Order: sequence, then structure tokens, then C-alpha cells
Amino acid sequence: MNFQEHITYRSTSHMRCMVESLSYYPFHIHENDVELTFVLKGELKIHDSALHHILTAGDIYVFNANDPHKLVGIGTENIILRLQFHKPSYQCFFPNLENAYFVCDSFSIPEPFPNEIYQLQNCLARIYLLYQEEPLKNLQLEASMKELLALLLGEFQYYTYKKKGGGISGIVRRANQHHDHQYFQRIYRIIDTICLRYREKLTLEKMAKEEFLSVSYLSRYIKEASGLTFSELLSLTRCEEAERQLAISNRSVDQIASDVGFANRKHLAVQFRRWFNQTPTEYRRSIAQDLYGPPNTKRQPVDYRQIRPLIYAYLDQP
Repeated sequence: MNFQEHITYRSTSHMRCMVESLSYYPFHIHENDVELTFVLKGELKIHDSALHHILTAGDIYVFNANDPHKLVGIGTENIILRLQFHKPSYQCFFPNLENAYFVCDSFSIPEPFPNEIYQLQNCLARIYLLYQEEPLKNLQLEASMKELLALLLGEFQYYTYKKKGGGISGIVRRANQHHDHQYFQRIYRIIDTICLRYREKLTLEKMAKEEFLSVSYLSRYIKEASGLTFSELLSLTRCEEAERQLAISNRSVDQIASDVGFANRKHLAVQFRRWFNQTPTEYRRSIAQDLYGPPNTKRQPVDYRQIRPLIYAYLDQP
């Protein structure tokens, strides 16, 4: 089983940046690494866990650590910039990085983009050019990575959930509302708590007691701040962990259901379909070829003469 991909970094800044043309990159996961995928030309279909989106030129998508993902090229030609970094290596500089979850859903936003997305495009373009220099300038790369992380933490870690087609809820970026900073910090703390304790018999009453709030107020607050109810957040968290285990282990659906906190296999199946529009068995079957088949990555290097004008176009943004 080759689901977990280990990244080797040649830079002491613990990052790497590449540009390539992708036809197919099978499902995989990075345990401690974050990947930003930036489409410079053409189209790319990305599978983030059981959900998928179409990216076009200018779009950026963030795959967080432990996000199962797959990349599929659309058409005959695309040029993709991918930046990967080792998250633990930067936690000493950014104490809030450990639990940060980044969201960039530019694919759902009509142009012109908000200024912070142009800033992110510019930052990725500059890092790529710096990464191509010989000898490798590690100190400059580390400084640029800190700039990138400050931007991600400042503008791309605020999110909520929104109902989409078929009633399935998806995560969407929330613009940084500085005046409401304290208001939203509580919901991310609650989500972090659920992510740590989803195996427990966690209840809204227990959470309200720990937050020194009434049950009714906390219930309203969670729904308003996250777009989901407490029980929905708990169910989604358990299903996301079940999805990861379906991919990285040979454990039965019954064993996984029990491990993530569901009463039984049937309960897991009902909730899993609710979030991912398929059963656990269907999901495991859909990624079987990537897990058990021969290596099937299809990508081609790109001539730097093709890359250069695309990169420089993002260095002078509005």
C-alpha cells in the first residue's frame, strides 16, 4: 500500500517547489506536510478526500497535512506549480501553526480575486524563482516561507461550512474579519477539541460546561459561527477520520466504525453517505487502483522557457 507519500527536502528550509505538467497523480497523503497547488495554465481536477473541484489558471488549492488527495489533468496540456513544506519545521516560528487548517477556494470565486489571493499568487511565484537559483539560497527561502506562512495564517485559516449541491456541506474560506477575531476564535477552539476527542462520548452539554456557557447559547453559537450544528461537526470529524483509515489500513468497516466513535457499521455508512455521497465500501473501492495497483503517476517536466512568462505574470499583480 503506497498511500502515504514521504517528501525528501533538499533545502534546509524544509520546503520544495516544482513546476510540471500533470496527467495523473494518484491518491496519497502527507502526514506532516502541507501542499499548495497553483494552476499556471490549463485545467486540473483535484480530489480532496471524497470531494472534487475543477481548478483553472490562477486558482490555488491547499492540501493540509493528512488530507487524502489526487490530481487529474484535464485536456492535453496544463502547467502546475506545487509547493510543499514540512509543517513541524515552522512551528517554532508560528506557535498557532500546529492546529491551523488552511482554505483557499479561489475556484468558487469570480475574478477579480480578493487582494489576498493575488498576494498568495505573487508569493508562490517569487518562491519558485528563488528555489531555482544555484546554489540554493536557504536563508532567503526560509524568510520567504515565513512570509508565506504569515499570509496563510492571517488570511486563509478562517473558514465555515456551507451547503452545496445535493445537500452536501463543503468547507469555504471566510474573509478575515479582524473586528470579530475574538468571536470566531472560540469556534476554532471548539473544532480543535472535537478533532482531538471525537472518539469520546462527546456531548453538547459537556462542551457547554467546559466553555462556561449555557447549552442553548453554545448550540446557537456553533451553528452561526460554523454553519453546522454540534452533532454535524462531530459526525463530519468522525467520518473524515474513517475515510483516512479506509485508505491507509486494511481494517474492516466494522472496526473503523467502532474506532472513530460510531455505534456500528450502519451508523457510519449513513453518516458517511451524508457527507461524501457514497458509502465507506464505495469509497474504498474507488481508490483501490491507486492503493494496490502498480505506480501510475503521469507527469512531464516543462521547459523553463514556457514557465518563465507564466511566473512573471504573477509578479506584477493589481
